[in-house]
Amino acid sequence: MSENDPSRLVREARAVFQSGGPDNPHRRGLEQASRGDYLAAVASFEESIAAVPDAPWSYIALSHVLIESGAPDRAARALLDALDRTPSRAVALRESIATGLCTVGDFEHAVRVFRDVLVEEPDRSTAAVGLARALLDQADEMRSEAAHLLVDVEDLELDEQLLEAAIDAAPRVPGLYRRLAEALLRRGDRTRAIAVLQVALAHDPDDRDALGLLAVAIADESDVGRPLRDQPEQLIELIERALTVDPENGDLLVRRARLLGRGNSAQAIEAWRAVVAREPDVALWHRELGDRLAEAGDFEAAGVAYDRAVALGFDVY
Repeated sequence: MSENDPSRLVREARAVFQSGGPDNPHRRGLEQASRGDYLAAVASFEESIAAVPDAPWSYIALSHVLIESGAPDRAARALLDALDRTPSRAVALRESIATGLCTVGDFEHAVRVFRDVLVEEPDRSTAAVGLARALLDQADEMRSEAAHLLVDVEDLELDEQLLEAAIDAAPRVPGLYRRLAEALLRRGDRTRAIAVLQVALAHDPDDRDALGLLAVAIADESDVGRPLRDQPEQLIELIERALTVDPENGDLLVRRARLLGRGNSAQAIEAWRAVVAREPDVALWHRELGDRLAEAGDFEAAGVAYDRAVALGFDVY
């Protein structure tokens, strides 16, 4: 009788469910799996396979509990064993096996099985969708692998195409945003490095490594790129976030104070007070504080700040 005879699967299913009498290992395994006792379920399904080794059902059930118990490699092997025992015309079962193979990351076999199913039933839309997903997942898996390679490269060099692909993959690869930003900073591209770190913080606002690197990238008052230069409020926000992990960074404190000096006087005064508290022996910072106090009309406090600036050697013109 041909292996494509559907009655073969019916006979095998009957054999599986009748083996072992009242204490049927396959049924017992299903009950154990339903209550989360995966170790016992694995043993039961292996017993069922030993009783009826040519039926695919227990292999498939075994793969499910192996997936749940965190053993994807063994699950893939069980699915391939089930596939070897499944006729090509049993398209629904083969499609289910292909879906399981995608779950465990065996895209190569999954794609092959989905294609075989579509040869048998060219209009089977669920298999077509499954094949499309397997191909897309495979591409995503490849991008992820490539991204992990970039994390481990000591001296990372990036062209535009690779940078774009890496940024796309970075949310799935811990540490990649940091490596990309570091590589960009090494080649002097602070504008792009800051942009990469902004994307990183959009995914994880509390990433202390990204915030620390951001502090390094924006502490220098040289060019940070036109988008930030034209949006001082956004730059101030980034500086505030960087200060959460590096609150004693004098360069960041001065940067914030100078940016705030263009706007709200009360905020600017507090910012310069923070600078003076951090570096009390710098005459220029006392002069800056005095200017902000004078702008706010607090001439007595401004005079104290100016006097301190002079005492520290500031020349009054």
